[in-house]
Amino acid sequence: MKKSIVFAALMLCGMTQQVCAQSWLEKLGKGLDAVSNALSGGNNDGNNAADNEPKADESSITTASGTATVRTVHETAATKTMVLDGGVKWLRSFSCGRAVVCWKKGWFVIDKQGNKVFDLPLGYELPGYEVNYIGDVSGYDNDYDSNRLLVYSKSKKHVIIFDENGNMVKEFSDVAQASTFLNGVAFIMKKEKKAGSWSDDEVWYHIDVNGNVLSNTMPVSKSTSRDFRLYPTKEGLSPVFVIRDNHGWWGYRDEKCQWAIQPDFSGFGANDGGAFYNGLSRAMNTDNKWGFIDHNGQWVIQPMYTNRPGNFYTGVALVTDKSKRSYFIDKTGKFVWSEPQPTNVRIDEFMTTGYAIWKYYDDGFYLVDSSFKKHAKLNFGINRVRTYNDRYFQCDVDYDGEDRLVDWNGNVLMKFYADAPFCDGMCYHSNYYFNEQGEIVIKFEDTQF
Repeated sequence: MKKSIVFAALMLCGMTQQVCAQSWLEKLGKGLDAVSNALSGGNNDGNNAADNEPKADESSITTASGTATVRTVHETAATKTMVLDGGVKWLRSFSCGRAVVCWKKGWFVIDKQGNKVFDLPLGYELPGYEVNYIGDVSGYDNDYDSNRLLVYSKSKKHVIIFDENGNMVKEFSDVAQASTFLNGVAFIMKKEKKAGSWSDDEVWYHIDVNGNVLSNTMPVSKSTSRDFRLYPTKEGLSPVFVIRDNHGWWGYRDEKCQWAIQPDFSGFGANDGGAFYNGLSRAMNTDNKWGFIDHNGQWVIQPMYTNRPGNFYTGVALVTDKSKRSYFIDKTGKFVWSEPQPTNVRIDEFMTTGYAIWKYYDDGFYLVDSSFKKHAKLNFGINRVRTYNDRYFQCDVDYDGEDRLVDWNGNVLMKFYADAPFCDGMCYHSNYYFNEQGEIVIKFEDTQF
């Protein structure tokens, strides 16, 4: 009897050890699978640009101060999901705490918490004329401006201005073209009969955010690639491009849409326009030489540069000579720095934060400070800077299009894919919006059937 009990105990013990071993092996297998998944795709390190789904909330990357953990886009418990039949067609950037979303049944407006504020009336959409950003202005498709949204129905030839809550502010009939608001101004165009004639005139009305007409005589800039458009207002003045005698001319209007500087400055097209920074704007004379003018349209730095100079984002501006050698001048036109010879660096102008990004061909990209010295090395190549502010700049890297937020000490804060620059603290990609912490705030899904 005792032998049987001992034998049974030994058998039970062996079975227990076998089960424990089997359980341990199963756990080990799951752990190895998890490691494999993390290495192959769980950590979205930007190697697969076609993969739109965020997979992790942090990863390692080499920064200016060594290897550190940086944010990537991820969902949280607070992520709000909006289910739409057919999903979304287009997302637009946030501005004034609002964004406009398009799906198969039209357009609607949401707030930053993902709440639908109101639907646009059926048949109304955003005007198709670009009011692009320039310099340090964030976003290029921000539709709300001064808490106003202008929408247009081409079939009805009708414009409605809404406030941030969807209340109608003003409406216009018989409108042939329109723009969104930019710096408190939009335009609408009506075709009106000439007195004593059968033909129609195109009359352009500049309006303010309440629908008041500011001017019906100020020309609207004709872009070579984007049709009619507005330009941002800087220091109270906005560039205006007009065609006169088969030639393009630049002038500047004030915030009331009256001429502040007559269009007497030459140019090769709409993209050659300048903006005022630190009291000066670049301009070209009739001999196709560049210089700088003040708010009165007077030459402060005489036109002498064949190549288009940079802007006075800071106290200096970049100019280049005919041999492509780079110089920086101060606001009197005095040279304060010249590129050493022979050159091994691609020199770019300073941003309003006081830093520039230069590419040293033998050593990579650096942030350069206002004393023209290397401030911090960037351990990746930059294709372009998409936007910036006093805390960070957003760029896309030059080998796969991945975007990064980088502080002004060269430290990478976040890496991600984006369809537009950050604007109003939010960015979007594919079917979701995320904030500066990489948290997906709002995402959109299709229905199952």
